[in-house]
Amino acid sequence: MALTLSFVNQILQLLGFGLSGFLYTYTSGINFSIVLDFTSQFMINFDLGISKMFLQFKNGTETVFIQINLVALALMIWIDRTKHRIKTFKLTNEQVEQL
Repeated sequence: MALTLSFVNQILQLLGFGLSGFLYTYTSGINFSIVLDFTSQFMINFDLGISKMFLQFKNGTETVFIQINLVALALMIWIDRTKHRIKTFKLTNEQVEQL
C-alpha cells in the first residue's frame, strides 16, 4: 500500500505546466526538471530545487510551458521495479511452501 501511495505522489510531481493563465507545479523533496518553454520562442531550461507547490488561475501571464521532473520519473521506475520484485518474491515463497 505504501509503494502505491508513493507512486501516486510521484505521478502528481511528474508534470508541471502553464497554459493561458493556469499554472500547476508540485514537488515534494528534490526537483530536477527539464522545462520546455513555448512562450515566445521554444527554449529548453533546467530547474533544480526542493519542495514547492504552485497552483494559480488567471495569473495574468501568458506563459506556456511543460515541466518534466526527472527525479519523480526515476522514482516511479524504481517503485514499479520494487513492486514487481516483491510480487515475484511472494510467488517464489508460495511455491516453496507448497512443496
